This record gives sequence, C-alpha cells and structure tokens, in this order.
Amino acid sequence: MLDFKPHSDITGIWSRSTTQHYDNRGFFSEILRLNEIELMSVNFKQQNLSQSKKMVRRGMHVQENQWQLITLVSGNVVDILLDIRIGSSTFGKFASYDLKCDSGEINQLLVSPGIAHGFGVLSENAYMLYSSDRYYGETNETGISCVTAELENAWPKNNWIESLRDRSFPDLREAKRLGILNNFTTKK
Repeated sequence: MLDFKPHSDITGIWSRSTTQHYDNRGFFSEILRLNEIELMSVNFKQQNLSQSKKMVRRGMHVQENQWQLITLVSGNVVDILLDIRIGSSTFGKFASYDLKCDSGEINQLLVSPGIAHGFGVLSENAYMLYSSDRYYGETNETGISCVTAELENAWPKNNWIESLRDRSFPDLREAKRLGILNNFTTKK
C-alpha cells in the first residue's frame, strides 16, 4: 500500500496525505489508485459525500464486512476509529486523527471491516468523501455511542450537535451484551 501508513497499535487502519498540485487554475490531487490497495482485494462500489457544519459529530457507524476509504475534502475534523471486532486483541481501543485540508494536502483513512467510524467538525464546514466496497443497505449496519466509556478521552470537550439516531446507539459493553457485534469478528 505504497504511501498508506498503518496505525501503530490497531490493525486494519491506515492513513496518508495526498499532495495537492497547485497552479494558477487551482489544484489537482490523486485520491485513489487501486493498485495501492489491490493486495487487500478491495473493490470500491459506491461513493458518498457528506457536508457537516461546525460542532456536528457523526458516528460511530459501521457496516458489516465493509471497507471504507475516507477522504477529508475540505475543513478540519477530529476523526475517531473504534475497534469493535470480537476477538481482536485491540477490541475497544480507539485511534484518533486530526484531519485538516488546508496545508496543500488531503488526508485519507483506509479502514478495514469491523472498525467503527465517527468524526466531529472543528471548522465552519467539512466535506467528507466515503468510498466503500458495499452498497449502502447491502449489509447490516450498526453504531456505538460516541460517549461510550472507551471513547471518554477521544473527543474534544464540546457541545456536539448529533442526530437522534446517533445519540440512541448503545455503548460498546451493551452492544456486545445484546449480541449486536456478533457479526463483527476477527477473521480466523
């Protein structure tokens, strides 16, 4: 995976910054080159774009067996990834990234199945592009509360704006107890 760097503690998470090439017309930046991820047999099928306002927090979302390439197109966000894979040595651990799109680079995260994703917007607006290898609704989707105990120190202390759906997700312990995470396991 050429310039994707693996997370130091949690397998299944990689990050990189792509260079923006500027001239008098604007800029150009390569977002995806399939040969960088071909060893993982990822075949992206759908792209989605979200725009969120300052202080909006989205997450923690995850779809069963779904790879995602998350690209911050504009703005500044704190991006949180939570391992919910039953049997993983890092189950319940999180990774935090401060993603910015203002320094001549575009930040990306490549996320394997079983990693829940959420972000909070720190700039006036943020645009996130999601590439996924599953069509939306093709597989089971679930979420974990952004205020689960495992994420106590993950988020900046803000008065976040969240959807009713995101606020209704169970914490990690309750999701595990209810069997919600049973399809999110490490591969044997």
